[in-house]
Amino acid sequence: MQTSHSKSLYRRNITLLYLFQVTSHLWFDGALWVIYWEHRGLNLFVIGLLEALLHLVSLLLDIPMGILADKIGWKYSLFLSGIAGTMYCALSLLSYVTLGAFSAFVFRGVQITLANGSDMALTYETALSSGDVNRYQSLSGRLYATQILALGLAEGLGGWLGGWNWTAVYGLFAIANLISATCSLFLCTPRPKDSKSSAHTLAAAAPSLLNMLMTSARFAVKNSTYRRWIAFSATLSGCIATFSFYGQSLLHDVGWSTQSVGILMGVECAVSAFASVTSSTITRKLNIPGIAILTASGLALFAWLPPICKAFGYLLSQVMGSTAEPLIDKSLNDLLPGSLRATLLSGNSTAFSLFMVAIFPLFGYVSSRSSTIQTYHWCSGLLLFSLVIGFPIWLWKRRRKAAIRHAKKSQGTVM
Repeated sequence: MQTSHSKSLYRRNITLLYLFQVTSHLWFDGALWVIYWEHRGLNLFVIGLLEALLHLVSLLLDIPMGILADKIGWKYSLFLSGIAGTMYCALSLLSYVTLGAFSAFVFRGVQITLANGSDMALTYETALSSGDVNRYQSLSGRLYATQILALGLAEGLGGWLGGWNWTAVYGLFAIANLISATCSLFLCTPRPKDSKSSAHTLAAAAPSLLNMLMTSARFAVKNSTYRRWIAFSATLSGCIATFSFYGQSLLHDVGWSTQSVGILMGVECAVSAFASVTSSTITRKLNIPGIAILTASGLALFAWLPPICKAFGYLLSQVMGSTAEPLIDKSLNDLLPGSLRATLLSGNSTAFSLFMVAIFPLFGYVSSRSSTIQTYHWCSGLLLFSLVIGFPIWLWKRRRKAAIRHAKKSQGTVM
């Protein structure tokens, strides 16, 4: 039964989580950072290395930071994330371009890593403590829509500011990071019912870091469903991110202005927000194969359509990613034990980082040696070929499992 205290905690936390999602996703350089560093004199291969460095930092720190978040408290992890984001903005404006760029992306990686899993873990535990866990996907979708709308607003405004003054872009971004850091401190961590004291303080009795890591590793090895969701999420997000980020340069090359790119990203965020809110309805109809097919189709259309029409392919692929995000998040959270939630959710971002470290700079290298548009043609063709091969295999495995379940059920009936 839900008490007045739990209702109050739920309302307080959800309100603050909405505010946090808004302020922590005002990425004013989100639609422009590739263009910005090209403007500062870096080529696409070096820009690819910057993004790879960001994800290498995430890869090295994801699991330790997840464990740290579970130990010291998710809200303190979110606070430190905001501080790291402020450092990213300051370093991006250094007059020493190469030093500033690589230092900035180290802090950007720390920022993203500290936030990974903590906000959704806090949301899930808040919903669980209030008895609303069955509505978690809808709540997650609305929070995700909120952050996308905030991102869209910031990208649109950033596109306009970028044509005027880059310092204003990163100055506003720094202020937003400081506000999100302050907001996170007012969040409350729900206390598990069987807990005698807070489980999220350094003084609390808790497993050792090594024990938590070993327990998480055993869970990942034994749970094939967890591994499949991680692999799907990393591949889907990685392909969309690679096409999207380098897409800034592609659109600029084919005649789009900085302001036009910002507007497109803003529109994409608005459409993606609607998709994430309706995620539960859409995913029931499309299922995972439908999402994968439509995502690959959108990426291919973005690569092959004429300049003005590329927006359609871009929007389709981004919408599919936003539709899948709440489903992936809920499916993972439903599998995970609460004491290791942030640690195991960090596995999702770890896999994504592996993809970005390996593939993202390779895409930039090929683009710098040939051309961006040609690289898009090759990669979109490879994606479509992979679907043509992979979909029949997935269908065969699904039917085989269904046949095995039917056979076991029939044997049980006979016995």
